[in-house]
Amino acid sequence: MKTKKLNELSLDELKAKEKNSQIIVIVLGSFMVLTCCILLYVSITSKKPALAAISVACFGSLLPSLAVLKQIKDEIKSRDSK
Repeated sequence: MKTKKLNELSLDELKAKEKNSQIIVIVLGSFMVLTCCILLYVSITSKKPALAAISVACFGSLLPSLAVLKQIKDEIKSRDSK
């Protein structure tokens, strides 16, 4: 199945996609916070500071999801202003 561009979707489809994207970002963000806390604890107890750096760097993988969510919100806002 081919995915449509944002400007080809209807407003209802955009709102549904925004809701799904928000849920994904919340779940991934929560999981990353939990994982970060665990890695920080393990890095402190095992005295391996490299684990702390890895735990902080993992948040970079959440950025593409946030960018897509922002694009969806911008598209909805541009249609509402018309």
